[in-house]
Amino acid sequence: GQTRAFPRDLQTEMTQSLSIRTRSPEETERMAARLGEKLEAPLIFLLNGGLGAGKTAFSKAFAKGAGSTDDTASPTYTIAATYDSPRGPIHHFDLYRLADPDELYETGFDDYLEDETAFLLVEWPEKAELNGPSCVYVDILADETAPDERTFTFTGEAPVVEAIGRALGIADEVSDGR
Repeated sequence: GQTRAFPRDLQTEMTQSLSIRTRSPEETERMAARLGEKLEAPLIFLLNGGLGAGKTAFSKAFAKGAGSTDDTASPTYTIAATYDSPRGPIHHFDLYRLADPDELYETGFDDYLEDETAFLLVEWPEKAELNGPSCVYVDILADETAPDERTFTFTGEAPVVEAIGRALGIADEVSDGR
């Protein structure tokens, strides 16, 4: 499936990218869980990828890594779900069925964005206009020749992307995103 890359008009000299390739669903789960375990809030993951790319799997593993024991089903029909974790609340949004961005803000989405203690995981983020220093775009690309493999490209402001690199133990591979 085609993904939408980090918007070029938002890239600055502060923008960096980091790409990670996972070779199995288990490897993807370990990577996302490690991020949930190591990263600090506030942080907003904008998850881009086609149907079945792994957005929900990433979100579930992230929540598990953060120590959540809540049921982490995708909120496709409810739009939003919150999971409790020792590292702070995790707000998971699936905007696939959102017809109008105004609907999102009627749910109190602004309050979630302002929560300095929270992680936000947003599937189908192109349905809402989100950006800011704590946003990281995660482009998930499935490999058509190797169905279990995924490439995750994290793009955002340097401090956030560098923290992701440190959490995954690959800080040296962070690059300028332009």
